[in-house]
Amino acid sequence: STVTMDASDDVGNAATQQSFTVTVTDGEAPVITAPADQTAPADIGGITATLDVTNLGSVTDNSGPTPSITYRAGSTILTGPHVFPLGVTTVTMDATDSAGNAATQVSFTVTVTDNEAPTVTLTTNSTQVAAGDRVVVNIAFSEPVTGFHGSELNLSNATLTSLSGTGTAWVATLSATGGGDVTASVPAGAATDAAGNGNEMSNTLSVRDTTITETQTQISQFMQSRVDLLLKNQPELAHLLLGSETGRLNSQVSRGTGTFNFANRSDAPVWMMLNGSWTNESDRDLTYLFGSIGSHIKLNPNLLVGGMLQFDHMDQTDGAATVQGTGWLAGPYFVARLPEKDLYFDGRLLYGQSSNKITPFGTYTDKFDTNRLLASLQVSGVLDYGEVDIIPSLKASYAREAQSAYTDTPGNRIPKQTVELGQIEAGLAFVAPMPLYTGEGEMTLTGGVKAIGSFVNGSGHAASVSPDYEGGRARIDLGMKHRMVNGGQFQIQSYYDGIGASGYDSYGISFRLEYQF
Repeated sequence: STVTMDASDDVGNAATQQSFTVTVTDGEAPVITAPADQTAPADIGGITATLDVTNLGSVTDNSGPTPSITYRAGSTILTGPHVFPLGVTTVTMDATDSAGNAATQVSFTVTVTDNEAPTVTLTTNSTQVAAGDRVVVNIAFSEPVTGFHGSELNLSNATLTSLSGTGTAWVATLSATGGGDVTASVPAGAATDAAGNGNEMSNTLSVRDTTITETQTQISQFMQSRVDLLLKNQPELAHLLLGSETGRLNSQVSRGTGTFNFANRSDAPVWMMLNGSWTNESDRDLTYLFGSIGSHIKLNPNLLVGGMLQFDHMDQTDGAATVQGTGWLAGPYFVARLPEKDLYFDGRLLYGQSSNKITPFGTYTDKFDTNRLLASLQVSGVLDYGEVDIIPSLKASYAREAQSAYTDTPGNRIPKQTVELGQIEAGLAFVAPMPLYTGEGEMTLTGGVKAIGSFVNGSGHAASVSPDYEGGRARIDLGMKHRMVNGGQFQIQSYYDGIGASGYDSYGISFRLEYQF
């Protein structure tokens, strides 16, 4: 402020005005008041918190405009919302008034706490499993955790094989027991994050169990193959009335890669036969053994009736899975001939049972039983064209096998199911003599063509499993037979089966040595 000084004497003479200044300075610094220390939880799903602290605290000054406060977190000047990490962060406050007086720096803390439990998600690439199958489960935590052990997993119809991982990513390998759908979950509190929060309960992972379905499929395939082989290995009966096997038509429609055959003389009071085959179908290997024994009486020269007992055994192997069974059938049969005609009728009606074992996944073995029924009727004849015999035939066959329900080792109830196979065969064969250049006996050329119609029916799960030979097709046979003077014979026979069938093709060649006694 400027102060002026004036004076005058008694006669009015004024002195020259003088002045001086008075300067008042602001030497007092502003005063900052810090807020209380702040505490905030981390944002949902994160490990930081976003806060605006620039409106906290206050500043006062003795004069002039109220100075502004500068907030800093470390070297960062805060001008609005700021992302604070987990833990404690110190925020400083500075202010300078218009006179340049700096306030004493003050500070407060912002503490971000983690109060959120980690979440857990279970995933797998497996869509279905059977007993013994592995299920790889990916376990993802929302943040790194510690203290997670396999014993804390909640499992159903599975056992833990291994657990590995760290932080947020873990992998559990399970082994399905086959007792139902495999389920897995992580209970709450099974692991903790860095702040000591226990995890939330995970989702429940479920993988469909196909133990029942796969077991039923193996059994139905086994029964379908067995009834098919049972029909194909049925003994021809027309020659029983003739007392000789000469000129009979082999009506087997084998898809096997190898067979063997044994029979005694047809005019014996008790006859028997034994056949076998081994077959490879895609991934399946089949071994089949069939035997039949029978006896009959002749009511007259054109009619005989008798009874037969049949037994068979089959092994089916498909990878680690195996099915095997032994069964029997028994019942009456007849053979008739029209008087004065080379026209023959034969038929049989058999009933039986089987006992079987299945190891569906290579880990455990169960037993199941079946009831069996077989019926067939055939008409065949011999037409003489000089030295060549033409042998037409018509045959209708039916076989049924019904599996009883049972409880498997894992505790599943395997439902009952039934397989039915019907077949109609219309054939035209020939037997023609051939010149014999060396040795004794007789040589004949055999062959024929046959039209085959098959239908497969089923109940239960077997209704959904269809064999590749169902429908209509044709077969061609060609062979050579050498009958020796001692009653034995050597035979070479080849066939091709599957003409006109889509997706079905079978062919082979067999060598047969037979001795009658």
